[in-house]
Amino acid sequence: MDYQQTGSKTNKMTQLQSKVPGMICRLGQTGNEQNFNPENMQTETLFTKVNLRPNPFHTSITLEVTSGQNKQVIVRMMDTEGQIIKLFGWYLLKGTNVTTVTELMMLQGGEYLVDILDNNGSILFTTALKKA
Repeated sequence: MDYQQTGSKTNKMTQLQSKVPGMICRLGQTGNEQNFNPENMQTETLFTKVNLRPNPFHTSITLEVTSGQNKQVIVRMMDTEGQIIKLFGWYLLKGTNVTTVTELMMLQGGEYLVDILDNNGSILFTTALKKA
């Protein structure tokens, strides 16, 4: 994803994303889901599809993950300053898993990062979302 380098918050978002390891699959600019070849993954968790909707969001987001195996993960939502907004554990079953992150109405409009991490804190997936 390309971000305009117009303000300190946008620069902070770019800096946060530049620290993410190369094994991360990011959502493309043309849609909200990304399919990729699991053979190219350098991690034990195999996500064949990750979909976050809606983008931009207002009060909640739905996170849909298709996993190649059963796996405990952590979902983290942060603002552009790195402050954690939401953090919860999620046990993924092999196949499609869906959850909804609610109570997001109080957030300011702008960009937010959603990460999926393993239990060791390694980022398995990350994407940016906008609050309308």
